[in-house]
Amino acid sequence: MRIIVSPSGKLYGSENVLFDYLNHSSISFDFIFVPKNSPFKKKLEDNNFTTNGFGNVKELYFLVFLKLLTNKIKHFYCNEAGHVRYIVVLARLFPKVNFVIHVRILEDSKRISISLKNLQFVAISQTIQKALHGSSRLIYDGFHFKESKFFKPAPLGNCKIGIVGRITSSKGIDLFTQKFLQNCGSKIELHFYGDIDKEYEKSVIFQNLIALKNIHIHGFISDKNQIYSSIDILLHVNEFEPLGRIFFESLDFGIPFIGINKGGIAEIANQINYPYVFEKDQFAELLSSLTKQEFSFDFLILENSRKLVLEVFSIEKYTNQIDRILL
Repeated sequence: MRIIVSPSGKLYGSENVLFDYLNHSSISFDFIFVPKNSPFKKKLEDNNFTTNGFGNVKELYFLVFLKLLTNKIKHFYCNEAGHVRYIVVLARLFPKVNFVIHVRILEDSKRISISLKNLQFVAISQTIQKALHGSSRLIYDGFHFKESKFFKPAPLGNCKIGIVGRITSSKGIDLFTQKFLQNCGSKIELHFYGDIDKEYEKSVIFQNLIALKNIHIHGFISDKNQIYSSIDILLHVNEFEPLGRIFFESLDFGIPFIGINKGGIAEIANQINYPYVFEKDQFAELLSSLTKQEFSFDFLILENSRKLVLEVFSIEKYTNQIDRILL
């Protein structure tokens, strides 16, 4: 028997990877633990998965402990590493159970400094793996490519650039200062899609940002078609991105992607021969050149990179690798 845990009930990258995995896996999971009344729990149940809800972390691991006491559980998998200290305790108490923890963010990798025979760590990128103190296995996140839309050229007039993700300083939003936008020219529109960090919302930088005419804040939108049908380019400015599912999503919807040449974004770009990643201090000049028609994307390069993405980061390849760990 097998247990799978999703610590978060949101519908962000890690939950979408898990959802795609569950839909493609040949393994049946006896217990799928997700937060009560969460969007992810609803999505799973709407797609005919039976779930077990929990209200808080202590309740979750009390329920897991009871399941483990039956001696029928052979595999335990956690989709994120935020609960590592609880799982380590269980791994010590139940040495015959195979415990697997997926490490998806750099902050979690810093908490891990233990080695147990029955505890495995899976890193989503070389960036994460290098930050881990203990041994780990590298498995790139898979993505379910289903759109494969034609790439469209940026318009000759106003260029609508989308920034998708949580709006906070750690995501690189501080890059968009008034000076930056003035350098880009008036034909640039920046459209932000994502929840706003409550503390960051009070900051002077954010208040100055939303006062500008070419800034549009849309909040979190779950409908991906609505986002990608409204933008010409997707810009991702998080230089500490552990991998970057948004990169795959953008290419799947036929929207050219521009990112920072660091972390997981640089790693993906290297894997798929993608040239449109740049240093942070190049962005103002780059976006300005877009509006002046001094820069354009090579659509053959975009298509070739997407073909490589389908090979390297397919959900089928990812699923087979995770299945082998949990068999």
